[in-house]
Amino acid sequence: MPGAKSSQKDLPHSKTHRLVEFVLAINHSIEELKKLNEEFVVRIKTVSKIGRDQTRVSWRDAQTVSVSEAIASGNRGAILFRITVHATECSLYLGYKKTPNSNEITPIIPEIPLDFSVIAWRSEDFNREEHLRALDAGWIDVIGPVQAPGKWQVGHAFCKVSNYPLIFIWRCEIPAFFEMHSHIESNHCSPLPPAWVHIWDATTEALHIQPSYEKQDKISPYALGEGGVIGAKPTSAIGNRFGLDLYDSKMQNIFPFLQDDHNLIACLMPMDMEYMHFDGYFGIPVTKAIENIDPTTRRTSFVHWYCWNKSWKFKPNNEGKDAPKMPISQKGETWCWMSEENAVAYEPWKKQRDAHVGLSNTWQNPQLLPFYHFDPRRYTPQAKEAESAKWDLRKAFSQPIQANPKNDSFFGYKLYTSLGWAPMDPYLRDPLEAFYAHCVENEIPVLNHGTPAGYYTHDRRFYFDLLMQGGKVIEGSMDEFQENWLSRFAHEIPGPDGVKFAPKAMNEPNQEPDHLYWFTHHYVSARSWKPVLERFPTLKICLAHFGDSDHLKSDSWNDRKGREPKGTLRDLQLAFDGNKIDPSRTHRFLQDMLDLIQPDNQVFVDLSYVILTEKNTKSFQNLFEWARGNKPILLERILWGTDWPLIAKQDPVTSATGGNMLHRYAKGFQSALPQMPSDFFVRACFLNPLQYLDLKRVRSLLPFQRDRWSWIEDMDPLHFDAKYSKDKMELFYKHKLTSI
Repeated sequence: MPGAKSSQKDLPHSKTHRLVEFVLAINHSIEELKKLNEEFVVRIKTVSKIGRDQTRVSWRDAQTVSVSEAIASGNRGAILFRITVHATECSLYLGYKKTPNSNEITPIIPEIPLDFSVIAWRSEDFNREEHLRALDAGWIDVIGPVQAPGKWQVGHAFCKVSNYPLIFIWRCEIPAFFEMHSHIESNHCSPLPPAWVHIWDATTEALHIQPSYEKQDKISPYALGEGGVIGAKPTSAIGNRFGLDLYDSKMQNIFPFLQDDHNLIACLMPMDMEYMHFDGYFGIPVTKAIENIDPTTRRTSFVHWYCWNKSWKFKPNNEGKDAPKMPISQKGETWCWMSEENAVAYEPWKKQRDAHVGLSNTWQNPQLLPFYHFDPRRYTPQAKEAESAKWDLRKAFSQPIQANPKNDSFFGYKLYTSLGWAPMDPYLRDPLEAFYAHCVENEIPVLNHGTPAGYYTHDRRFYFDLLMQGGKVIEGSMDEFQENWLSRFAHEIPGPDGVKFAPKAMNEPNQEPDHLYWFTHHYVSARSWKPVLERFPTLKICLAHFGDSDHLKSDSWNDRKGREPKGTLRDLQLAFDGNKIDPSRTHRFLQDMLDLIQPDNQVFVDLSYVILTEKNTKSFQNLFEWARGNKPILLERILWGTDWPLIAKQDPVTSATGGNMLHRYAKGFQSALPQMPSDFFVRACFLNPLQYLDLKRVRSLLPFQRDRWSWIEDMDPLHFDAKYSKDKMELFYKHKLTSI
């Protein structure tokens, strides 16, 4: 029988049993351990034959010891385990119970051999030759100081207790959970043309049916499930619903590393959609209200209108002698008047924005942090609402993160270039240059929609032709720049597989997919942000939705084919060639996103609307396993988010049971990645948001928050430093131990 590191090889009473001994070395003081009412549990695994080619695996509880029974070893605690094992028993499991009467055991180490020397985490700077010798001597290393799902983790070897085998552990409690991307705007905030096009996926022929919010509300639940039902409510009511859902999300049941009294902090993303078409470049909103004075009664009323670009060939609805007079067209656009029911239902940007005002002081816990939606087209000289728009911008620009009597604080900027403007837009240099410079100077985080899917301008299929007519497209494959600003877009671009193509006129057959991808390349992709970051290298930006989880799927072509050039390689997802990403087998949209994230910039990505299924989960997990050794900065730049309530009808929400939508998304996401170490979630849900928001600075600007986030004072200041690109998990671990 193989020997074990124990005080005896065999027990006197039996040749088939032995005594296994090991020490749990706990990197906390005895005084702290005495306060805990938890128990450590050791289970032993048995593998026995039940047939010629079959085996049976079983586990038994071998020993349970209260945490408070630890004894002093230097200035740390230690517990000696002595377990009798049978010859057929081959490995052990270490876990803990939150209370002695609990039946639930949370793992610390799922399974290790009975014969080991030391189990610990050691940082990357450990000497490699010494490391290899340690492995030969029975050391077992784990990948980091946090890998288990609960509060007890394998730690660093800070001490040695006699000659016993050792397991070093420490207690990791996370004081806050961040939900970094949700929406509380009503579906009625969308102007009727884009709302109608998205619902019907309409062609020009179908658009002669007059759109309405009533029809939208009836159809949305079928398309969006519970999200469609929620979206039909007013923005203010949706905000209250989100606060209640987050409060009742029970995240500690999914992420047991959270403190019992952890803070819940959520960033909310409004959407200004009033200029989300091509004519928005020229100050023409999608909707407007025109004052109407009755010549007989002299009473003033307002007629509400919505606009179609002339490319849609849409007919106006102002026929008949009693029809209101249509607004004058500036670019040949067609105006249609809203029914009274639509006019009442519509929520303009001001109403949506006002619903976000004061949210940061509405709840004690959870804490809601609204971002301010910035659409540069609202702030051009051509915009009809220029004066009031400039006032709004000054108010937001003055310092969006601030306290004032109305508590109308904003904590960052939400962008949505997919609504029809480019990150370095040739039409919008003045507002965009000022905006980026302002964000850099004031260290304000920015989040932009980062996927070809989602909500987008209904005009995107026409952008190429309209830009050609406006002289904003240049022949060839190189964008044109003047004075460090994009002046004209390239005609020829690389497709999803890197093969170059150039769209033809939209009136030629089968051109829509080419036009849609051309728009995506210039307006939405990570590549479109590259010149902005070259000009403003310290801009802190998050690209939402992780590039679209469709790009990780093994059969993604069915989702992609309507928006990508004909002839594009179908089998594109994510592949590696050694320590590099293989560009021949990786979707370019995803590759560009990963390439943009570098240690010398401040680019983040979030997990909102990342739908993990059997077809893409392996690719997602492989990426982060690859990143640990080849691109660790990716681990430092990922943020947790959901895209609530738009996730309602998608996996992982529909595959999980129990709890509300936020709970089910987190539960389904975590369950899809059973092999993902918990440091992935600690980073995404806590450490990385601290840096992205610079929450220490935010707290200093908001006096009324100082009592709520007192745990910030216990954090190393580097956790909030935007320039810090090293391992924040290792920093957190070392700081927690040195502060004990």
